[in-house]
Amino acid sequence: PHLWLRAGDSRIEDSDERAMAEARDRLRRGQIVAIKGLGGFHLAVDATDSGAVARLRQRKRRPHRALAVMVADVEMARRVCPVSPEEDAALSGPAAPILLLTRRDDPELGLSPLVAPDNDTVGVMLPYTPLHHLLLRDLGLPLVMTSGNLSEEPLATGNDEAMARLGQIADAFLLHDRPIHMPCDDSVAFVLSEDAAGTELAPLQLIRRARGFAPAPVPFPYEGPPVLAVGSEMKSTVCVARDDTAFLSQHIGDLWNLETWEHYLRIVRQLEELFSVRPEVIAHDLHPDFAGTHYAQARAEREGQRLVRVQHHYAHALACLAENSISLEGLPALAVVLDGTGYGADGRVWGGEWLLLAGAGYERPAHLEYLPIAGGEAGIRRVDRLAAGYLLALGLEGEARSSPTLDHLTPDEWSLLRVSIAADRSVLTSSMGRLFDAVSALAGLTQEITYEAQAAVRLETAARKAVDHASPSPYDWDLHEGSVSLGPLLRAVVSELRAGVDPGTIALRFHVTVADMVTR
Repeated sequence: PHLWLRAGDSRIEDSDERAMAEARDRLRRGQIVAIKGLGGFHLAVDATDSGAVARLRQRKRRPHRALAVMVADVEMARRVCPVSPEEDAALSGPAAPILLLTRRDDPELGLSPLVAPDNDTVGVMLPYTPLHHLLLRDLGLPLVMTSGNLSEEPLATGNDEAMARLGQIADAFLLHDRPIHMPCDDSVAFVLSEDAAGTELAPLQLIRRARGFAPAPVPFPYEGPPVLAVGSEMKSTVCVARDDTAFLSQHIGDLWNLETWEHYLRIVRQLEELFSVRPEVIAHDLHPDFAGTHYAQARAEREGQRLVRVQHHYAHALACLAENSISLEGLPALAVVLDGTGYGADGRVWGGEWLLLAGAGYERPAHLEYLPIAGGEAGIRRVDRLAAGYLLALGLEGEARSSPTLDHLTPDEWSLLRVSIAADRSVLTSSMGRLFDAVSALAGLTQEITYEAQAAVRLETAARKAVDHASPSPYDWDLHEGSVSLGPLLRAVVSELRAGVDPGTIALRFHVTVADMVTR
């Protein structure tokens, strides 16, 4: 392999050692360097330099979402995060995932607060290629190493492609002549805390399954025909299965642009060729308008495969069973699926579901009550308006208008919400994700989000900080004919706000309430 460094249209350094030295020097000076890695490019900056991190965020169009950090070794990781023996083993293992670690509170320890502004954790990984080892060895700095793409685009892999797509972000490019055959993101994981160590769960829990883990086989407790499963629209993956084994692709992303869709189709072809799967069945989401649904229908019409439509949250439950090698033969299973958005069997948006699985079907004995997302997509971004709409729909206008965290809404906004709800123009949802958004807004932690789950991340962070000084009981909630009524919960949140209860205690009490709903 041969290294060189480019800046603009110029090839600055053509010697391996000089290119590496120049890249290190530019990073020390606060520049953004695009580095070609194993499965794509990283955008790297000095993780201790807030100015450099801010420039990267502005150019990448990623204002708040957490950025991953690469450190030279475990000792450097310990300077910014406590590292348990189990976390040490996960960091140092051959898969080398991004591992979520609890960040130390001391600002003198180095990492810029802009690396993960909404979190009390930070994603840390060790070098996993010779190039990374050589780069970090003499640098003496932790580096932000975030995916080499603009927000919502797939990873750049080719040298010319990277310079064309990342030229407005990176000040320089550290390139090599090894082609990338299979684009692949870094995996993200966390190690279960000590109080969960007695469970039967694997100690390492994957959040994003990609480099180092995919496409490792997942054994099934049963056999079936060759299958292609085409995944969902957001955080998409695809899967091929034959006999008693499934092969799951790496994380692909959200299928919202042509580049990601073409990347998705390449991965389908690669998986089928790699594992010699000629699918007889294609499984797709129940949503009639997903790209995967259209692909499955068109391919089945062309090639004659049998189509199987699978409800989104039922698929989550089945995946959980498969991951833990549990068969449904003879015994039913109760699954609690807490999610943001999925197309329900009744055409509504599901996301807070209690499902009873038996054989090849399921029943839905309980769910969060349906509430309106007033304003559609805008209502998902503006979580303060979502919270106000929830209160209005529950007949709690007095609580809504007296909430100190909603007093910035204008008369026009209140009027729009009322009209939307009264005219029944809003999408109805049972989503637990939207409930987290609403409570985060009511607690005063979030008004508008810039990335998915930002409001929930802030709510979780606030709850963790309150654990040491609060032992709250759950808020009240009701179960009426299989519907979890949320009026008592939201009324209590507003009441505590007006009484001056701090947001962290409210956040913790809400999490305790969700746990109470699940177990009861």
